[in-house]
Amino acid sequence: MKEIQREACIGLFPQYSKEMCARMNRLDLYSRLRGSARVDRPESEDESKVQRLNARIGGDVVSRGSKSIICVFRKIPRDNRSFIDTSLLDVLFPEAGHPVPMKDLLFFDVETTGLSGGAGTVFFLIGFLNVGEDGLEFTQFFLNSLSSERLFLEHVEDKFAPYTYFVSYNGKSFDFNIIKNRFIMQGMRFGGERGTHLDLLYTSRRLWRGMLPDYSLSTVEEKILDVKRTGDIPGWRVPEVYSDFLRGRNIYDDMKAVFSHNRDDILSLFTLLEVQLRIMDQAGEKSTADELPGTLQYNPVSVSGLFSAREYRQKAVDILTSHQEDAASLKGLALLHKRDKRFEQALKYFKRLCEKKGSLSEYLFICTEISKIYEHHIKNYQQALLYTQRMIKRLKRAVYFYPRGRASFEGELENVNRRYARLLRKIGGSKRH
Repeated sequence: MKEIQREACIGLFPQYSKEMCARMNRLDLYSRLRGSARVDRPESEDESKVQRLNARIGGDVVSRGSKSIICVFRKIPRDNRSFIDTSLLDVLFPEAGHPVPMKDLLFFDVETTGLSGGAGTVFFLIGFLNVGEDGLEFTQFFLNSLSSERLFLEHVEDKFAPYTYFVSYNGKSFDFNIIKNRFIMQGMRFGGERGTHLDLLYTSRRLWRGMLPDYSLSTVEEKILDVKRTGDIPGWRVPEVYSDFLRGRNIYDDMKAVFSHNRDDILSLFTLLEVQLRIMDQAGEKSTADELPGTLQYNPVSVSGLFSAREYRQKAVDILTSHQEDAASLKGLALLHKRDKRFEQALKYFKRLCEKKGSLSEYLFICTEISKIYEHHIKNYQQALLYTQRMIKRLKRAVYFYPRGRASFEGELENVNRRYARLLRKIGGSKRH
């Protein structure tokens, strides 16, 4: 993983001055860019500017009449290592509907003129990654002049067109909408709308729920992929650098850093999907902790839930069983067995939970579940009554020691007392028979 990424990243949202934060969200940037595009500048000067940038990034200038864009294409060999198995992709992304080969996925990421989105935001650089015959194929398209946007979008459409599965990080709510807006503004049709969008932000939140301080790509890189970027250009500077480029300022090294930033984001997407698929494949196995990268592993309840939703019940049970020291996993196991009508197994795990020191609400939930199973499924009213009495005792203690919550505790106690009375009637009825 580290071989395909340079070590670079500062946090996406460090603490900046008020002035800098205002720059991040300002809404007039597109107007400034349009203004800079209207500055009368000799054609040779614009051409020289593009050529100087192109010489630094090693791309190709594609022209049509007076319009031009920069295209960068690279092949990244994969040595003899095979690509990760994607047979569980439909479990990770239920919207995929079925397993999708890695070669059918198109990874993408954009750099824009603002971080707030909106109709006035332009994306000026887009990076793509796909699996080719000889390895990974990396492509970037750069809008070197706002007047060339139509040519730029035509190349973007050509890249999206052969694919129906797109992978991004927060692209579902940000990148993709900006792309669609620009096609609309140019009166063009965007075929990518027909595809299925697989957003790794959502799967990251699910796989590592409660385990990360936030789910920005930089945090996931550092905590999960074990990569920390150094020397990277911060995201808030990217719109400023592009604005300066359009104004003809000598910021070619900064622009090269923007291209590198976009490239590293794309490579992180590919690596992140591989790690997530490896987690799905190895979850529940004893070797998982040794083979998965990063200091954190995964949330077993969330991963188990993904498998359970796709009817991989045994895999879901195996994952939770391998983490039974965790109270949340025990609860998940109990509920999973209850849903599958394996009531004796469910009782075993609920009772183990009952012995753990938990909150009042958790204790009441567990005792209620045990009482329900004994009453409605096993028909052992005496055991159901026993756990109902436990709830009454705990609630009375709460009423005494926590007077501020007395009203809610007494309301809950009233419900439990009704259960207690019902069980007494059932016990009396069963004795008469």
